[in-house]
This record gives sequence, structure tokens and C-alpha cells, in this order.
Amino acid sequence: MKKYNLTAGIIWLLIGIGSLLAAILSDTKLDGMLYTAAGYCTLQGVLTLREYFYWHSPENIERYREYLKNEEINTNDELNEKIRNKSGRYAYLFGVYSVGIGCIVFMALRELEIIESDLIIWVLFGYLILQLTVESVIRKYIMKKY
Repeated sequence: MKKYNLTAGIIWLLIGIGSLLAAILSDTKLDGMLYTAAGYCTLQGVLTLREYFYWHSPENIERYREYLKNEEINTNDELNEKIRNKSGRYAYLFGVYSVGIGCIVFMALRELEIIESDLIIWVLFGYLILQLTVESVIRKYIMKKY
């Protein structure tokens, strides 16, 4: 594990402790969110630090080298790369279609006066446009490289 993982674990832990202190010292409607952030960030920090120290213990160094070797093979294997690209494409398409269907469903619910707010429709529509735009920009960037 790199020093980055140690740093990331410490930062997560500090964010968690900071969120907990903010939740304890303040009295706002956001306290629930602050407690949730404190729990998540603290847990993420503890798990990251545990993993870092586990792999850096003397009895696990050889296993860690073997793990890195296998990870390097799996990362650069052409079949795995092709499968990752294909699965990423399918996940992207699933996201685009589900957001589009969500827009239609929420518009129908609004027209039936089951929900009153247009905000969810605009958020989903904005997210759909953002996804399509980012995909187009990334595709153009990658095509320039080749």
C-alpha cells in the first residue's frame, strides 16, 4: 500500500471527527446528516488505516507482493480490459435509460397530481443531460489520443 492510503485514511478519520464535533456543537436541522457523515467518514478512515497497517505488517509483506503481482496482471490483461469496458458501457446505458424513464414516471405522477414538485423532474433531466455531455466529451478526448 502506498503512503497515499495512509494519508487518505487519516483524512477520512479527521473529516469524521470534524463532522461529529460539528453535530455535537451545533443545533441545526442538519445534525442528522452530520452524524451520518461522521459515522461514514470515521468508518471509512478506520477501515483504510486497518488495511494499510495489515498489508505493512512483516508477516503479510510477501502475500502483499503476490497480491500486487496478480493485480497488475488482472489490470493489464486485454480480456479483462475489454470486459471492463463493455460492462462500463452497459452500466452507463442502464443509467441513462433509467434516468430517462424516471423523468417520464415523475412527469406522469405530477400530471396525475400525486406529486406537486417539479424539482425532481428537473434534477433527473439535468443529470441525464450531464451524463450524455460527459460521455460525449470523454469520447472525443479519448479519440484525440488515438
